[in-house]
Amino acid sequence: SLRGHLQACGKHHTPCAARAQPEHAPNFKKNHDEVVHAIALHPGPGNVVLLDPGPYNTSPMSDLTRTTLAIEKDLLARLDRWMAGRGYTNRSEAMRDLVRAALIEEEWTNPKAQVVAALSIIFSHNSHALTQELTEIQHEDHHCILCSQHVHLDHDRCLEVILMQGRSEQLRRVADAIIAHRGIKAGKLTLLSRNV
Repeated sequence: SLRGHLQACGKHHTPCAARAQPEHAPNFKKNHDEVVHAIALHPGPGNVVLLDPGPYNTSPMSDLTRTTLAIEKDLLARLDRWMAGRGYTNRSEAMRDLVRAALIEEEWTNPKAQVVAALSIIFSHNSHALTQELTEIQHEDHHCILCSQHVHLDHDRCLEVILMQGRSEQLRRVADAIIAHRGIKAGKLTLLSRNV
């Protein structure tokens, strides 16, 4: 088995980077997450075990790089519960999404970064002056407003979603001006990236 092979390598002090061939890892193609977790529980010398793709990597997603992750048991359990609550079927996809989210947040710290965003606001339908003022704000920054969608939630409340593109500092300024406007009941800016 792969676990036995790696344990044997550790006993004989062989290098901790081990190529996992098909005969050593018959379950690798079936469930990579389980294999990685087994390796993490039985690390080799230096507490590091690396796997390279090997000749069995015939997946069309050939640009993927396989790696291992050292993580505490309780943190792993929390990750699994978080995944289950959001419908993830494997840890790899969950980790990719978490990394992308962190990189998008980091990208938005650069005020000159070219980004995209969605601004969602709820306001009173009865405030006709507010509707006109929101339209004027969007016209003033028309170069960063892609489009907007206005729907009626009920007799009194409206939801409007504004899609924007431009420099992060500019989109934040527009969003802040709209959300802070008197009459807006709730507002949220969803940060996105053009580079995901």
